[in-house]
Amino acid sequence: MTPAPGRVLGTGVPMCPRSVLKRVIDSVLQRRLLVGVESEFILLKNTNPVEPVNVHRYSNSQALASGTKETEVMEDIAQGLVKSGIELIMYHSEAAPGQYEVVTGPLPPLEAADALVHTRETIFNMASKHGFRATFAPRLYLGNCTC
Repeated sequence: MTPAPGRVLGTGVPMCPRSVLKRVIDSVLQRRLLVGVESEFILLKNTNPVEPVNVHRYSNSQALASGTKETEVMEDIAQGLVKSGIELIMYHSEAAPGQYEVVTGPLPPLEAADALVHTRETIFNMASKHGFRATFAPRLYLGNCTC
């Protein structure tokens, strides 16, 4: 395989976010950097019209009641992350209707970026498995808190 003119094979694409992150990491190797990530999302029963899985308050136990489908989704997300080797610090409900947060453990920046992609895919797919839609949209409701 021959790289494009002016490029060296294996050096990455100059404006690719992962390549930019790798260059930043390489430039500060003398320090140990760790990145933790909080992934906030909303679980929806429907997208047209938009209907959250439940209406709850911030960090309220009602949002994760035993036997509910949303609790099953969150347990499946937690198990999926742990089985894949991603440290799960906690998960809990957030302030908007149907909103939850998954907090993963600190990792070096490039590993954290890769773990974030895997975390988001796990959230999306576990929600889909249970007939829900997970959205990372920053704001679905004008009268509520945002992600």
